[in-house]
Amino acid sequence: AATGIVSLYQWQKDSLLIVGATNASYTTPATTSSDSGGLYKCILANPAGSVTSNAALLHVLPSPPSITQQPSNKNALVGDSIAFVIEAAGTSPLCFQWQCNEISIPGATSRTHAISSASVIDSGSCFRCVVSNNIGTVTSSQALLRVSNGAPLITLQPQNQIVFAGQNARFAVSAIGLHPFNFRWQRDAAPIVSASDSVLTISATTCADSGAVFDCIVSNSLGSAASNVAMLIVNGGIPIVTEQPRGRALAPGQRLRVSVTAVGTQPMTFQWRKNEIDIGGATSSQYDTPALTTLDNGSTYQCRISNGVGTTLSNVANASVVTPLDLSAHVPFRYVLIDANNPRHPHTTAVGDIDGDGYVDVTNASADGYTDGLYWYRYPTWQKCAVDTGSFPGDRQIGDIDGDGDNDLVALRGFDSGISLWWYENPRPLGDPMSAPWQRRMIDVLPSHDVELADLNCDGRLDIIVRRDTLVVLFQKPAATWQKVKISSRPKDGSGIGDLDGDGDLDIAINGYWLESPLPSGDPETTPWVEHLVASGWPAQVGVRVDDVNGDGRNDIILSPSGSYSGRLSWYECNPTTGSWSEHVIDTATDALHTFKTGDFDRDGDLDVITGEGHWGNDPDDIILWLNSGAGLIWSEERIATTGIHNLRIADFGNDDDIDLVGSNSHDIVNSHGSPLEMWENLLGSRLSSPTSGLQKSPAIPSTTRSQNSHIPTEFALRQNYPNPFNPQTTIAYSVPQEVMVALRVFDVLGREVARLVDEVKGAGEYAVRWNALPVASGIYFCRLRAGDFTDLKKMIVVR
Repeated sequence: AATGIVSLYQWQKDSLLIVGATNASYTTPATTSSDSGGLYKCILANPAGSVTSNAALLHVLPSPPSITQQPSNKNALVGDSIAFVIEAAGTSPLCFQWQCNEISIPGATSRTHAISSASVIDSGSCFRCVVSNNIGTVTSSQALLRVSNGAPLITLQPQNQIVFAGQNARFAVSAIGLHPFNFRWQRDAAPIVSASDSVLTISATTCADSGAVFDCIVSNSLGSAASNVAMLIVNGGIPIVTEQPRGRALAPGQRLRVSVTAVGTQPMTFQWRKNEIDIGGATSSQYDTPALTTLDNGSTYQCRISNGVGTTLSNVANASVVTPLDLSAHVPFRYVLIDANNPRHPHTTAVGDIDGDGYVDVTNASADGYTDGLYWYRYPTWQKCAVDTGSFPGDRQIGDIDGDGDNDLVALRGFDSGISLWWYENPRPLGDPMSAPWQRRMIDVLPSHDVELADLNCDGRLDIIVRRDTLVVLFQKPAATWQKVKISSRPKDGSGIGDLDGDGDLDIAINGYWLESPLPSGDPETTPWVEHLVASGWPAQVGVRVDDVNGDGRNDIILSPSGSYSGRLSWYECNPTTGSWSEHVIDTATDALHTFKTGDFDRDGDLDVITGEGHWGNDPDDIILWLNSGAGLIWSEERIATTGIHNLRIADFGNDDDIDLVGSNSHDIVNSHGSPLEMWENLLGSRLSSPTSGLQKSPAIPSTTRSQNSHIPTEFALRQNYPNPFNPQTTIAYSVPQEVMVALRVFDVLGREVARLVDEVKGAGEYAVRWNALPVASGIYFCRLRAGDFTDLKKMIVVR
C-alpha cells in the first residue's frame, strides 16, 4: 500500500520489468522450482516522483512429479516412425524412464520415446513412462501401439446412436493401412446398397429402425477387417432392451437379483416373470427374489417391458441352485449347470480368461453338422456370448496367438472332409469380446482330431500341433502366417507336449512313442524328429499326458485307451533315451476314456489324475478322480459322476486355489436339444481358504523352500525356471546374500501381474518356489525378482 496519488505501478522480478504487471497487485504464473528465490518489488510513480517498494522473496516448496500430458495411443503402418510424448511438472531435476509392457527400455530416459521403424511384432505393446525426482515417483497411463502390415486396421469404431424419430443417425469408421480402402456397410448383417463411404447416415429415422445394428467391412488389396457392431435406438418406438438380465449359480438360501434397462417411448412398465408366470408386485426394472432353495434350481426369470407402442420380452436369466454332491468326500465337489441349452452335439470344451478380468471362462460349440455356432461363457454369471456360427468338430484351444496380451481361440470348423483349422482374434484390448465381432482367420485345410498349442521352436510365438492321419506342426511365422511340417506318419488320436529329455525344449508323446525335438542343435522345422519307443501294444486311439507323476523332477508319460478301445490306465516312469520305461498301472481295466487330465486336486503337492468315460461305453459312464499317494504307486478312487463326459477340461474357476472340472457330452443324451454344459466345482479351496481377486494366491503345497546347503551366497541371483517351457508347474530358484525384503512376481506380456509368489523378508540363503500356472493360458510370462535394490527378470513359457 502507498500514500498519495499513484498514477503508475510497475512490478519487477530480480530487477527486471515484468511486462504487463502494472496494477497495485501482481499474481505470478504457475510457479516452478526454478522460480524459488526470486525477488519481487514494485515501482510506484506520479508526476511528483517515484518510489520503490521493499523486495519480497518467493520460496517455492519442492513438489513431487505430476503428469500434465499423458502419452496417447498410436496407430501406425509397418516402417512408420512413432513418438510417445509425456509432459510433467515437479521439482527439478525430473527423471524419465519409458517402459514397454512394464519392462524398462534401456536408454529411453527423455520426455519423448521414439520408435524409428514400427513392426508387426510391436503391435499390441503398451508403453508408459515413470517420472521421478527427489520427492517421489509417478507413473503415466498406458499407451497402446497398433501396427498394420498394410491390411486394414480399424482405429475408429462405429458407436451406438440414440435419436428421436425423424432425426438422422450417423455412423463412422476409420482405419489405417494401404490405400485405397473399400467400405461396405451392413444392416442386421445384410449389405446396404450404395453404402460405400467411411460414414453412413440413416436419414429421417423411424420407430421401425429401432434395434437395427450396423457394422462396416473395410477392405483393401491386402485383406479386410470388420468393425464392431453399433445399435440404432430410436426413442419413440417400442421398448428396446439395452442391458439384459443375468442369471448365476447360487447356494441354497441366497437371493438372485435381476435387472433390465430399456429405451423407448415413455412411460414404460415392467413385469417380471418366473417360469413364464407373472410375479405379483415385481413391476420395476429390478427384482430381488426371495431366498432360493434347491427346488428353484433351473428356474427362469424374464421381464416384459411395455409402452404405448408395443411390448418387448427380455432375455431369460437362469437360476442354478445346487448343493455339494458329497461334503464328506476327500475332495468335495458341487455340481453347477452352466447351460441346459448349449450348442447341439458339443465335441469340445476349452477354458481360459477371455475378457481379461482375471477369471477363467469357458467355450463350447456345436458339431456333427449342427450349426448353432461357437460360444463363450463369462464367469461367474455364465452369460453366453456368440463368437461364430457353424459346426466345430474335434479339438479346440485357447491361447494368445498374436501376442497382444489377450486370449484367442483356435478351432476346427466344418464337417467330415471339409474340416479346416482357424483362429479367432479376440477383440480385446480395443473391443469387448462379449459384443464386438471376433475376426476369423484361416490357418489351413486339414481334417484333424487333436489340437495343441506350444512354442516348439522357442521363438516366442505359439505353434499348433494337430493329429489325425499324421502328426503335423504348424509353425507360426511373423504376422500370424504358418509353415506346415509333418513330423510323424503315425495316425489317429492322442498327443502330449512336454520336455521328456530334460534339455529345456518341448518333445511330443503319442501312442507308445515319443518324438525328440531337434533343439538345441537342430531346427524343429527342418531337422527330423527322432522317434523313441516307450511301450508297444497301445492302440492308435489313446489319451496322452506329459507330467511329473512321482515328483522326481522329470516328466513322465500317462496313457489311456480312447475312442472305441478299452484297456488300462498307466503311467511310464521317465527314462528317455536309454533302457526301458517302467510301467505303473493306475487302473487295470477301464472303459474307453475319451478324456483325462492331471493336476493337484487335493492340494497335497503331488499329481492326481481325473478320467472321464464317453457316453458310448458300458454304463455307468464314470468320471473318476484318482488320488496319488505321493510317489505314483498307490492310488485311491473317488467317483464324481456317472453321466460321462466327452471332453473334460480343468481350471481354477473363481481363483480359490483348487482345480474344478467343466465339460459336456457330445450327443443328445440328457435332453432333446443337446448335452448340457456342466461344471463340478471343487470345494476344497473354499473350505481351506477364502476367495481372492484375479491374482493367483501362493499354492497350498510348500511353495518356497530353503536349500539345506550351508553355503551362503555372495550375490543376488534369479535363475532360469525349470522346466521351461512347462505345463502346469515349474520351479523358480533365487538367492539372497543378506536379510532383505523379497518380492517375486509373475507378469504377462502386457505387464499385468498374474501371480504373487513371494512378498516377505528373507534371510541370506538359496530359495526355490514352485509356480502352478494352471489358472493362466498358454503363452509367454515374465518372472521378476526384487530384493532391495536388486532386480532381475526371466522369460517363462507355459504350454498346454
